[in-house]
Amino acid sequence: MSEKKGEMIQTQEIWEQGQKLQNWLVQVRRDFHRYPELSTQEFQTRDRIINYLQEMGLEVQTDFPNLGVVGIINGTAKSQSNDDQVKEAEAVALRADMDALPLEDAKSVPYKSQNPGVTHACGHDAHITILLGAASILTQIRHKFSGQIKLIFQPAEETVGGAKPMIDAGVLEKPKVKSIFGLHVAPDLPLGTIGVKYDQMNASSDTISIKIKGKRGHGAYPHESRDAITASAQVISALQTITSRNVNPLKSAVISLGTIQGGTQHNVIAGEVAMTGTVRTLDPETRQYVLSRVKTTVEAITQGLDTKGEVFIEEGYPPLINDEIMTNLVLSKGKELLGDENVRVETSPTMGVEDFSYFLEQSSGTFYKLGCANKDQNEVYPIHNEFFDINEDCLSVGTVLQALNAITALQSSQN
Repeated sequence: MSEKKGEMIQTQEIWEQGQKLQNWLVQVRRDFHRYPELSTQEFQTRDRIINYLQEMGLEVQTDFPNLGVVGIINGTAKSQSNDDQVKEAEAVALRADMDALPLEDAKSVPYKSQNPGVTHACGHDAHITILLGAASILTQIRHKFSGQIKLIFQPAEETVGGAKPMIDAGVLEKPKVKSIFGLHVAPDLPLGTIGVKYDQMNASSDTISIKIKGKRGHGAYPHESRDAITASAQVISALQTITSRNVNPLKSAVISLGTIQGGTQHNVIAGEVAMTGTVRTLDPETRQYVLSRVKTTVEAITQGLDTKGEVFIEEGYPPLINDEIMTNLVLSKGKELLGDENVRVETSPTMGVEDFSYFLEQSSGTFYKLGCANKDQNEVYPIHNEFFDINEDCLSVGTVLQALNAITALQSSQN
């Protein structure tokens, strides 16, 4: 039997399938919510995901670090390009993170966490469920599209960053992923709305460790010592001038020192001080410039005070920068599905981080917010709060939108 060319897929058709899945989505989400697991410990979560994907008849790939899982959906329609080589090269990805947070679940709900001290307070249970829902819809209609859709279930977003190890292991290759989409539930947005952001959406975050070495001495004879605390005080003040005097005012950079340790006794001048903090920026150029200035500033000031300063940098997540074309796609599909008035274009980025940024360094894509304000809570609790919960009606909305994004991106690449 010959393959048919890809058919046009109607938004209404996908929406109706999503509504039929709603009860199942709630059941799946509550199951993941009851049994949350911390970063790099998502063993049961991974097994459940694998079972769902296998029940759908999908190819499952598990050869990824830190328990990552990938489901593969191959469209069976003939490529509209009539070029088998092009067809083989076409791939779109959808991503969900899997890990929970080390918090007690304080909610009084039937699906309360059964794992003490661990809860899905960042909505990753919803993200998993939405991706499984999209997988179900896309599997049912794969005869209507060609190309490959990769379903990336990523561990360890909250800690070590599970995206980069999966990328290093080839998750975006064979075939190469041209476009990728991710979302995050947003309690600050009403149900039935989404928020998109062009260009910079999330900051980078790098950890800095500063060590200042002087010479310990008696408090009565400061001239015989080299005061590391005095040097650290001047370093702290000078670091803030980097953001206020060295960085373009139209750019964003934040240097925050969170710890300082020095001295052993009230009458002994400290010979060593250690400080740690973070540097956050919104673009790669500013990031490298600020980190360079931190190093230069610490070394110059400590040298001038006859002490020695060293800076150690632990690179964290890069800035998350959305692709304009893919953001336009989500904007268009969102308006088509939800109405113009329910799609918000965010104007300000956040200085928080998200390791979806690693995927966007390799493939065109976009990350957006899915409204999930909980109608059953008198107070809207933010993510990373022990009372955080979602309006579960957002599950079908996210499922349908992610399915539409994947199909539209595939068809666009074939035209």
